[in-house]
Amino acid sequence: ADYRGMRGYEFQKVVFGNIGPLLIVTNKGELGKNIFDRYLDSPQDHLLSNPTFQKAWPNLNPITPSESASSSEKAIPSRTDSVGSVGILKAFVDIDPLRKLGIAKDLLKERPREFPVELILGGILASLQQTPYAMGAVRMSDTQIATELSIPYEKKWTQDARGFFVGPESDGHASRLVEGNESMASLMAYRDLAELWRRAGDLFDQKVNDQLAQADNTLTTLFSGKDFGTDILGAIEPQIQLVAAEQAFEKGAAPAIQLPSFGLVAKLKDRSMQKGLKRTFQSFIGFLNVAGAMEGNPQLDLESETIGSKQIHSANYLVDSDKKYENGLPIQFNFSPTLAFDEDLIMITSTSALSKALVKSKESLSSHAERKNNTEVQLNLRAVKRSLQLNRQQMVSQNMLEKGHSKTEAETEIDTLLQLLSLVSNLDVALRFNEFVRLDLNLELETGR
Repeated sequence: ADYRGMRGYEFQKVVFGNIGPLLIVTNKGELGKNIFDRYLDSPQDHLLSNPTFQKAWPNLNPITPSESASSSEKAIPSRTDSVGSVGILKAFVDIDPLRKLGIAKDLLKERPREFPVELILGGILASLQQTPYAMGAVRMSDTQIATELSIPYEKKWTQDARGFFVGPESDGHASRLVEGNESMASLMAYRDLAELWRRAGDLFDQKVNDQLAQADNTLTTLFSGKDFGTDILGAIEPQIQLVAAEQAFEKGAAPAIQLPSFGLVAKLKDRSMQKGLKRTFQSFIGFLNVAGAMEGNPQLDLESETIGSKQIHSANYLVDSDKKYENGLPIQFNFSPTLAFDEDLIMITSTSALSKALVKSKESLSSHAERKNNTEVQLNLRAVKRSLQLNRQQMVSQNMLEKGHSKTEAETEIDTLLQLLSLVSNLDVALRFNEFVRLDLNLELETGR
């Protein structure tokens, strides 16, 4: 179709055409006409004349790893530098018009959130409700794909209800509490859990607050009358770490479904809490045994071990010699719940093996370069793939049940997922708050493919 001397084409409901050297592609012909009109009637009215864009443009040039003065200044804890990387994309979004039009209300409007959403994204969402624009850039090399997303930030946007997320003066930063060997995943973050619990009335709707009140009553009983928010969560420093690792099972002792081990590492403000937490852990194991006996589940056997100043309290499931496990051991045998103390560190893990590995590999915080990141995530996708391959048959069966696929279709879908994972070896994510809220994602590609 011709329009004002311009020619456009439509194919499979996609409209495209050109204005001089520019290619226009759109799913709506009317939008294409609007672009032509603006170009012909108001050539001076373009993105470069947008005051918000003019302010953002100097910041649309991300710092590459080679331009950083030292590794301590990098937002992304990259394993290798992106030598020879090139910029392949820059993006800009003027958020104010979207906010006024009521677009993306879940992201841009103040509204009650679910507890996990606030815990993981609260500081980002609070900033999106105020920030004027967003921008992003992607760089790529033979070995890496690096993505940077950022929005302007002011401390006043988060200092009240979201202080638990960003810390005093927005200076809350994650610290590596232990260094896991060949970890499958590690998350380090600043989250003041006690402050989040206290702020629940400002952050959540009545339904969520009722659920939290019920949980608080139950947990207060479990912790022998101590207030869960003030006495328990308040005893933990805001720097927390979550870790996950592959499990190694002895021959003949592997469950039918093999899960990775995982755990929480935190720093206690007061070491005197250790004895009370130990008693609570023992009571919890007793509760699991009583509840498990009623369901015919295996029982847990408590063990304690002291190595110097380190204390490791664990519970292991016992194999019933009278039972035949024709389909392999039940899923419970992936777990040996463990509570460990190493000086002022507390470790709550799904297996005793993980606690012992973390205790052995614990490093001083001062030995790590300070990056001032609010949150860091490191994911070893090679290990993730190995874990999924161990459970391939169970994944195929689940796919057939949930999606109604044939065995061949299910195997094809699962194997395609595994092949995609083979393209990437590691994923690193870093979030920081300064003049901008900056989220960096770094994908390390498998080489030799």
